[in-house]
Amino acid sequence: IKRNKEVLSDYAYNLNKNINIIVLACEGNVYQNYLNKFGITKLEENQGILVNKFNNNYYEEEKKYDLTKLKDGDNIEVNIAGKEYEFNIKKVTDIDPILAMMSLDYETKTINTSAVLIIPIESLCGKNINNADINNSKIVIESNDANALEKKIFKILDMKNMTLTNYDRQAEESKKITIILSVFLYGLLTVLTVIGISNIYNTITTSMNLRINEFKTLRAVGATKKQFNKMINYESILYSIKSLIIGIILGLILSHLIYLLLIYEHYAISYYFPIIPIVCVIVLVFLIVWIIMKNSMKYIET
Repeated sequence: IKRNKEVLSDYAYNLNKNINIIVLACEGNVYQNYLNKFGITKLEENQGILVNKFNNNYYEEEKKYDLTKLKDGDNIEVNIAGKEYEFNIKKVTDIDPILAMMSLDYETKTINTSAVLIIPIESLCGKNINNADINNSKIVIESNDANALEKKIFKILDMKNMTLTNYDRQAEESKKITIILSVFLYGLLTVLTVIGISNIYNTITTSMNLRINEFKTLRAVGATKKQFNKMINYESILYSIKSLIIGIILGLILSHLIYLLLIYEHYAISYYFPIIPIVCVIVLVFLIVWIIMKNSMKYIET
């Protein structure tokens, strides 16, 4: 796309260079499913769908910019192998066509690093675009048994100049890894939780046993059972608040450091503030400490 202030966004124009655009000529059911996402039945030869997002940093989802100022119904001029071609934009979107055509869970996100123009395969003939001007071809096939189809393709075709990607197999491998990691992490979490509760129980019961003489003195000067219960409740709250402040702060710092490490290792993930887990932990800590304190008092009374 030529460097034109009326066409390019301020971000793209300030890059001081022409903006590359990927032109995808598509056909077939998968392509039609992509059109259906926008309520489009068919694209004419002179029409296209413009993916208008530039992801400046693949691993930081918020670093996305519009590349052009174009809207639905505008025309776009692109230069392919030194020739100028004009298309009418039927729809401007940020849904990445490759992800969407593969029907992946994150199809509404964009991973492209340049503008993309999706046109019908007929445009190759209608615009007289030569095969020499086409960098590569890509076929996306939907199959009920991708593994069997993969074996057949390898038997039939010579794959020296072609690349075959089985996304079903990749998804299966990802699920297996996820299950293994989940079992390991939840198992580790369970062990740490049991150890933590045991330490809390031992610490509180030991502390209460060492204070038996103190409790006897309080009873001797007229302290009632209700006052004892109130004292225990206040102590439970103080213990819980102290442990929660330290634990939550250290946990947030550690989780963010792990996130930064994963980003550094080029894992495409986003960080979110774990408000629901924090609320659950607060409730559980108060409940566990209160139960242990109550049981310790019953033991002392007997």
